[in-house]
Amino acid sequence: MRRRAVTIAALLALGVFALSSEVRVANAALLNSGIAPSVMWPSAIAQVERDLGATEAAVRRKAAEALFDLPRSAQLRLLPHVLGDADNDIKLLGAALAREANLSQAPDLVPWLTDGDVRLRIAAIELYELLPDQRVISDLIRALGDSEASVRGRAVRALASLGSTEGVLPILGHIDDADAD
Repeated sequence: MRRRAVTIAALLALGVFALSSEVRVANAALLNSGIAPSVMWPSAIAQVERDLGATEAAVRRKAAEALFDLPRSAQLRLLPHVLGDADNDIKLLGAALAREANLSQAPDLVPWLTDGDVRLRIAAIELYELLPDQRVISDLIRALGDSEASVRGRAVRALASLGSTEGVLPILGHIDDADAD
């Protein structure tokens, strides 16, 4: 193992692998400890990309988990595949990765807000909360009408954290609706 790591370290030093400087620093630290990370292999990203297109959900799920170990540029490039997957557990992995990556642009999560899976609806609201994008306000206001109290509560918190004055009246309207029941 140590001999292989030294060979990879030599290749890194020569610039054979085109990795960002921060990835190189992290990989160098791992190499010094005798561990060679899988992201150093040029085929790792291509393999994850292929696996994200597999027909078996278990293979796609494993690939989505592997995204966390890839360089940020690869994560951001492959993230739409994960967020658009048919399997909700894979979408939730994508949501976790999107939160970690601090997305600056809102992916289209409107279908998530009406999904039968409460976890997916809450994940969409949590992602929207991180985005300083006024376009998400109307989606969050619609979430105030959700049948699940946890989703409605999360929408209220998201609107409050975004500082939306536009969401105040709909929130008050839903409080009045709850009192009528």
